[in-house]
Amino acid sequence: MSVLEPLNEPLKTVQRTKTTRTWQTMALTAVMAIAILGFDLNLPLGVAAGVPYILLVLVGIGFPNPKHVYALGVLGTVLTIAGYFFSPDGGIIWVVLLNRGLAIFAIWITTLLIVSRREAENALRAKEKMLQTFLDATIDQAAFVDPDGIIQAVNQAMADQYGKSKKHLVGLPMFQTKPTQTGLRRKAWIDEVFKSGQPLRKEDLHQGIWRDTSFFPVVDAQDKVAYVAIFSRDISVRKNIEMELIIAKEKAEVADQSKGEFLASMSHELRTPLNAIIGFSGAVQEEIFGPIGHQKYIEYMHDINSSGRHLLELITDVLDVSAIEASALDLNQEKTSLTDIISTSMRMISTHADDAKVDVSNTVNTTLPLVYVDERRIRQVLLNLLTNAVKFTPENGQVSISSTLTDDGSIDITILDSGIGMSNQEIELALSKFGQVDNPHNTTKPGTGLGLPLSKALMELHDGTLVVNSTPGQGTAVTISLPSERVC
Repeated sequence: MSVLEPLNEPLKTVQRTKTTRTWQTMALTAVMAIAILGFDLNLPLGVAAGVPYILLVLVGIGFPNPKHVYALGVLGTVLTIAGYFFSPDGGIIWVVLLNRGLAIFAIWITTLLIVSRREAENALRAKEKMLQTFLDATIDQAAFVDPDGIIQAVNQAMADQYGKSKKHLVGLPMFQTKPTQTGLRRKAWIDEVFKSGQPLRKEDLHQGIWRDTSFFPVVDAQDKVAYVAIFSRDISVRKNIEMELIIAKEKAEVADQSKGEFLASMSHELRTPLNAIIGFSGAVQEEIFGPIGHQKYIEYMHDINSSGRHLLELITDVLDVSAIEASALDLNQEKTSLTDIISTSMRMISTHADDAKVDVSNTVNTTLPLVYVDERRIRQVLLNLLTNAVKFTPENGQVSISSTLTDDGSIDITILDSGIGMSNQEIELALSKFGQVDNPHNTTKPGTGLGLPLSKALMELHDGTLVVNSTPGQGTAVTISLPSERVC
């Protein structure tokens, strides 16, 4: 037996039933036609008028195919005309013709009315099938409800949820007489769609199951909301994943906070031994207490001292970033001269610039007003930016620092270099923690990748900003701004 045969059996049964009904109706039509024709032929023309043949056409109400109804109209017309020729004489001829003509007219009016109704019913039935097919095709639970909350159509997924057949659910109320809190909430959403005429989407939890439900208004010919289409799906898996991600994120944030607090508390413990290493190695390098005795030891002391200073700078940056993240970095703020801070920073960077053969110029206005800041932290920002500018500028390049007192009272300090520049993606990378742009300078002049993000964070602690503008091959301009509230 074919796999499809069990599936085809119900269809064959339905087809046989329809065929049997059609033949029964045709047999009834034949009997009626013979009876009416016999009745007509036994009455004089003046009495019979062909009107009984209209009854023959009315049988077409039982035919699903409009062609059969037209056939009945033709049959009724032929029999009406045949009755005129074969019925016994009698009556006034023009009255007989008029009656027969009116009978034929009534036959076709009836035929057209039945066909029109049948076509409308068939079209409605086709739309209902199309709607049901659409509803059953979706994996969502779907239903149509009227303003009273009565189910007008439902798909198989929704029927399975209720544990009943689709036919049984149609005509039943969507909600119980005494709805649960979930039912009241969902009914309120449906009422809102009927009232506003706008679609609505909601997520809610009931008995441990999360559902994502969409409500769509269905309007009638007068653009009035006649029904609401409901599509609902189980999103419990997605919600559980989201909750797990939120919990994981919270745990990660707690861990990150703990890490920041730990590193901030380790500031003194890490710096103290490093300062001792740097100090003692420097003393040995300078041979304060007498000669070492071998040149190689002096070179080793120099390397130890340089490495210690580099490590101290790295640890300082890491601890500062961690302290900022843990909100443990306090600013020692006071009125100070921004011009003096810039001059000090320029002197500190001058040796590095000379070694790199980069020209550094200062065009900062010497009459800048005092600012209320943490002097050490602002100097730290300027040194980071100036060091980066010199680092990424080739020999014989230019680095300049300038200032602007804006109309709103804020102060802008811009450090401009003629270096290698960066693209927008590289700027984003450079502003991220430990982000380093991939270029030849990073191999010959290594860094921590914390200078820019730390400088930006320090400026934000001062209610200011740090903005980077750069073009590959044309240099970089970094502007730091202090708001007018910090300008004295």
